[in-house]
Amino acid sequence: MRIGMVSWESLYSVKVGGVAPHVSELSEALARRGHEVHVFTRRGDFGPYDEINGVHYQRVDSNISGDIVYQMDRMCDAIHDRFGYVQKLFGKFDIMHGHDWHPVTALDKIKASYGIPYVITLHSTEWGRCGNNFSYDGIPREVAHREWLGGYGSARVITTTQRMKDELMWLYQIPNEKMEIIPNGIVIGSVRRNVDPGQVKEKYGIHPLTPVVLFCGRMGYQKGPDILVEAIPQILDKRWDVEFVFIGDGSMKQYCEDKARELGVDESCHFLGYCPSTLKEEWMNACDIICIPSRNEPFGIVVLEGWDAAKPVIATGAVSIIKNFEDGLLAYIEPQSIAWCLNRMLENPEERERLSLAGRERVECDFTWDRIARMTEEVYSSVLGRSPTSRSVSSASVRSKSQRSKSSSSAAKQLNTPPSESVSSASVRSKSQRSKSSSSAAKRLNTPPSESVSSASVRSKSQRSKSSSSAANWSRVLHSKSNGQVTWRNSQAMWRKVLSGSKISADSGQESINSSSRMC
Repeated sequence: MRIGMVSWESLYSVKVGGVAPHVSELSEALARRGHEVHVFTRRGDFGPYDEINGVHYQRVDSNISGDIVYQMDRMCDAIHDRFGYVQKLFGKFDIMHGHDWHPVTALDKIKASYGIPYVITLHSTEWGRCGNNFSYDGIPREVAHREWLGGYGSARVITTTQRMKDELMWLYQIPNEKMEIIPNGIVIGSVRRNVDPGQVKEKYGIHPLTPVVLFCGRMGYQKGPDILVEAIPQILDKRWDVEFVFIGDGSMKQYCEDKARELGVDESCHFLGYCPSTLKEEWMNACDIICIPSRNEPFGIVVLEGWDAAKPVIATGAVSIIKNFEDGLLAYIEPQSIAWCLNRMLENPEERERLSLAGRERVECDFTWDRIARMTEEVYSSVLGRSPTSRSVSSASVRSKSQRSKSSSSAAKQLNTPPSESVSSASVRSKSQRSKSSSSAAKRLNTPPSESVSSASVRSKSQRSKSSSSAANWSRVLHSKSNGQVTWRNSQAMWRKVLSGSKISADSGQESINSSSRMC
């Protein structure tokens, strides 16, 4: 297949967070399986085009002024423009795959312009990023709307855990049959380091034999660093010499430092702030226990990193990939439960060893990128299998390595020219040249040019009108509730009415949310 991967970040462009390795490593695994993968993303400090580890990177300039929504609008416009040029050079794409809300408008434009279906992986939700709360402020409201829009316009919605699937179905009323669960992955051995734990600890004034609990993540409400800080007094009451290392920056860093001083445990805490990956990996291998006290965790890549380093992991019930007492311990989202789990682990070195080995075995079995690429490929095939006019899924993959290299080399020369020159050169090609190029591409791909656009890929005018109406209705609902006093359960009820075309009342019932998981 010829696959268009669309994301606002990757390892070889602008890197922001956990989506970057997911996009690049999944793309590389798909390329190893014989597919032609193009990553459409922001340019950053890189050139407009590269082929890295078998993956084509198509980068666009993007405006960094204005708020995040404005920036993503400009990025999506640039990706849509570049996509048309790339498709002329490489041939028709089979499917597009977007990540999170950022590229949704580009995916919808490509779908409308070229009849190419897309799937979307939603790695998290705005509701979760707001600490399991819905915000009616301008930007969070628009972000949530685009998450819904991606779920509406895509052929499939991929998520990484059952808990995240349930959250998306609850928030956005996405049908069960449209959802797929494919976990995140890790390059096996990428975190393991041959380090001396004692030497790493001594750099920070910690005794080499002192047990260290590591928190690694964004210091924000969603990740719950304050919950761990509040648990520390109950842990030091049991064992006075335990030290706690916090890696990460964010809005709650200063609050946690102040809270530690207030509780009188600041001398046992080390707030390192943002750290380069090398230092993070050192601590992953030097610590004794990894703690993930999240209030909301769509997946928990730190769990895989901890298992890869053969470390025992304690997390809250928000992390659904851990099997309680089998490969980790799960706590309630409260300091007392976190303290109980940590005290149990500190008192039982044999259990720490058992859980560490079980975690490493599981990550090597269930979370390799080759396995995840195979599952993703099955989703693509399922989508294309229902489209009677879709091209042969193997057409792009059967080209020989020399053919791909020759094609890439030719394309690179055109894609790495300044944008104005690229557009000019593309527009002045004679009709005969374009015809010759299309004929050559068709022969190379052994695929007849598509004569019709798939009915599953292009919505009718009335459907598009209905979608626009629904979006407009939801926008009005959100604007009308700008005082922020409406509960998220109310929002769910209103969304149901928006999607069903019903009128929306000013108020609706209120319920509380209870997580169900087996915890300590």
